[in-house]
Amino acid sequence: MNEKGAGSVGYVADYGNGTYIGVIKALWSGSPHIKISLSFPKESIGLFVNYIYRNGMLRTLKGVFKNARGETGKGLCGIHTLTKHGICDFTSLNYGMRWFCSLPDAPGFKCSDWYAEIKVEVHGDKTIDHPEYSCRQINPSVTFNISSPVGYVYNKTWHNLLCQNTVEPSLVPLSVYEEHVMNAKDSIVEFLDRVPGAKIFIKGPHSLEYNNGVPYDFVRYLQDKIIFKIFDNIKHKVVYLNEWDMTVASESKAIHPSNDLIHQMVQDLLSYIC
Repeated sequence: MNEKGAGSVGYVADYGNGTYIGVIKALWSGSPHIKISLSFPKESIGLFVNYIYRNGMLRTLKGVFKNARGETGKGLCGIHTLTKHGICDFTSLNYGMRWFCSLPDAPGFKCSDWYAEIKVEVHGDKTIDHPEYSCRQINPSVTFNISSPVGYVYNKTWHNLLCQNTVEPSLVPLSVYEEHVMNAKDSIVEFLDRVPGAKIFIKGPHSLEYNNGVPYDFVRYLQDKIIFKIFDNIKHKVVYLNEWDMTVASESKAIHPSNDLIHQMVQDLLSYIC
């Protein structure tokens, strides 16, 4: 953004013969600077896509099991059956989305033993170790059996004592993403049948830079193609909010946009309602 607090985005067309053309609209007067960047070369995108399709997920998740004897063990979890033996199918518990965990290598564990045991140790008088497991890993029943305090605010940040808040951009194969979008569309169609005058919005992804080698701009392009294809026959009933351009024009690189940008996003949403 320049001294006027102004910024915009353009697009680049690839002609497939080694030449490209960039298109940017002149939306205000003055002498703006043009910035061009190549986020990721196609070779790194290829490596990323191949890894996702081969392993099912970008990050390894482990399920925690605790049997009747009090013994605990861990097994790999994901959207693929990574082994041929000792597989627990938790798809029915995951709203119909495929999800599998392998049993621990040690004998004596059943699928019903899936559990997450949380240990918190206090060091000193101001800090507490992070819980051992992420919130995604714990058995939901644990959340009904905890006593206060469930967490605390420190440096204006909420710290959950039950489990780790490990919310980061995470990715799965596009086939799984497409299943989620199709399920969402089916639910929206049913809802609109019941409430024809309802307004439905889809918030598109926002730009970010995260030091984990994931080509988010390319992933966003693929995700948008899936959304547009699946919602094509009801797009007259659904508003798609393009937040990518807003965050790129603002040169926002954070995983979570600033409060100022969030305010602008809310204003953008309300402009379609009020």
